[in-house]
Amino acid sequence: MDPEVKLAAEMSQIIGRSAKIVRNAIRQDGYKNRVVRKKPSVSLQKQKKLWEFAKTHLLKTNNFWKKLYLVKKMNSTFLTVKAVAPYGDSQIPL
Repeated sequence: MDPEVKLAAEMSQIIGRSAKIVRNAIRQDGYKNRVVRKKPSVSLQKQKKLWEFAKTHLLKTNNFWKKLYLVKKMNSTFLTVKAVAPYGDSQIPL
């Protein structure tokens, strides 16, 4: 059950007013009707890839990162982002 609806139902029984009046009062006080969604877990394989990436790029200087820029390439179904060296060097996979 939605937390706001549950709270409104409980309060309406205590106060003796309708649940709609209680819900409106709750909204006027700044409470929002949102439920936190659970983040998807990161698989062990993905964790290892992230760890390897972090280890290989740990000692890179700020100058290295400043030379890189992001190129957005739009495909028909999704957006692909690649890091490319600025002077026509080969593409560097992230």
